[in-house]
Amino acid sequence: MKLNTHDINWIVNEYQAGRTTQEIATDTGMSRQNVKRALAEAGLLTLSWYKTKEENKMLIALASKGISNVTQLLERL
Repeated sequence: MKLNTHDINWIVNEYQAGRTTQEIATDTGMSRQNVKRALAEAGLLTLSWYKTKEENKMLIALASKGISNVTQLLERL
């Protein structure tokens, strides 16, 4: 499911108002995973199983500099 900015903002507002991911998922018909994904895109959650758009851009930028693992990154810092 592709989430647009309006959907993400609504989910964030509901979550910050104290609603649980399950409540939001039930109301929207989304899976809890998609609700959590929206919260990760907004920077409110970190998910080990999901890369945000920003994280993906960072990985692409590092790869373009020849950095593909932590050791290579640390060597350049």
